[in-house]
Amino acid sequence: MDKTHPVVAEAFAAHGYATAGFVGNKLYCGREKGLGRGFLHYADFMVSPGELIRSTSLGSYYLEQSWFRRLFKSWDLPGRKVGARINQEFLNWLSHRPERPFFVFLNYYDAHMPLLPVAPYDTIFHPGPEGKAQLAQMLEASYAGKKPSRELLQVRRDAYDATIAYLDRQLEELLGALEQQGELDRTVVVITSDHGDLCGRRVNTAVSLHDVSATMLSLAGVTRHPIPGHSLERFWGDSPPPGPTGGDTLVMELSYNSRLPKNTPVSKGAMASIVLDRHRLVRNGDGSMELYDFLTDPEETTDLSQTPEFADVLTRLQAALQIVAGPPTGRGPRYRGLPTLAGP
Repeated sequence: MDKTHPVVAEAFAAHGYATAGFVGNKLYCGREKGLGRGFLHYADFMVSPGELIRSTSLGSYYLEQSWFRRLFKSWDLPGRKVGARINQEFLNWLSHRPERPFFVFLNYYDAHMPLLPVAPYDTIFHPGPEGKAQLAQMLEASYAGKKPSRELLQVRRDAYDATIAYLDRQLEELLGALEQQGELDRTVVVITSDHGDLCGRRVNTAVSLHDVSATMLSLAGVTRHPIPGHSLERFWGDSPPPGPTGGDTLVMELSYNSRLPKNTPVSKGAMASIVLDRHRLVRNGDGSMELYDFLTDPEETTDLSQTPEFADVLTRLQAALQIVAGPPTGRGPRYRGLPTLAGP
């Protein structure tokens, strides 16, 4: 990420906040990606043998290859930070921070493939050696690009739930530490994610991470800043915006990654998606389209793109996607800003 677009940490720093980031996902959130901009302190990479290997081009290439992981049964990520380590780094910084308000980014990576729950959560659903063997079978199938059996799919879901349970515990300890230090009652805590595994509760109103930064700045009373988006405070007021998206146009993009298993959708090329009113259009890397009604079909099992009565909806969303995301690039997302698009 270059310096074309402002980032929220810069806005907080410009208003006197002490800023710090503590990162678990070093693949996308490391400082070399540009996300460290605006943070006075940014803790991403650790010094360890695995991290030294991963910091080289050759080491990084092999460690991210599915066949390499399967050959050496190496499922964990070298130098991976678990949630407890993220908490520890933050609380250590907090006790020595400058005496002024703070904005902190905590990036947990536990609830993400390869889904290796920390003990004792690794046996919470499947106790004993048998459970660990099932987890290894699930990872083997996933990195081989095979469609998992119903049994292994349940193992994956259980592993995901186990990592969520672990993170719940870490958040409990984090909030407890803030309360003990007298910080919690004057701190806004925002918990969000960039994706999920379709395992949780859903709400009918779809919103965008695009608005989270503006929301935090608004809650902090910072009114003059260059950050785009609109505060989500409008959704918890007396008169929330009507409709499944509150009148917003939501855009999602996913870069092509040749190192992912071939059965993943993005293996065909960069993907883009738009949500307008109650429908979501997905543009795959091969140019094919999928259309879903996410209100009646939240798991997106029924593709409406070839259904005649939805032809007008398909055409309108294709035109909208072309405006906000541009034509397919085959490699990565190409963001062109987010204009307001009227509904029907």
